[in-house]
Amino acid sequence: MCFKNILGLDLGVTSIGWALIRFGCDENGKILRDEDGLILNAEIIAIGVRIFPSNYRKNCRNSHHNKSPGFREG
Repeated sequence: MCFKNILGLDLGVTSIGWALIRFGCDENGKILRDEDGLILNAEIIAIGVRIFPSNYRKNCRNSHHNKSPGFREG
């Protein structure tokens, strides 16, 4: 039996969630399912979330470091 790893992302306004899931697959690389279509031999390898402060976007917009070299205000 082979395995497939899939990285799932959940992109929010102030956060990014992720999960790495391993699925069992047959010799053709197709994910194993039972007769009802439910996935067999799946396991969560790792999960996580990164939460940004609510003022993060404001700070990024006002930063002079994030502006292109040719950008001029005025």
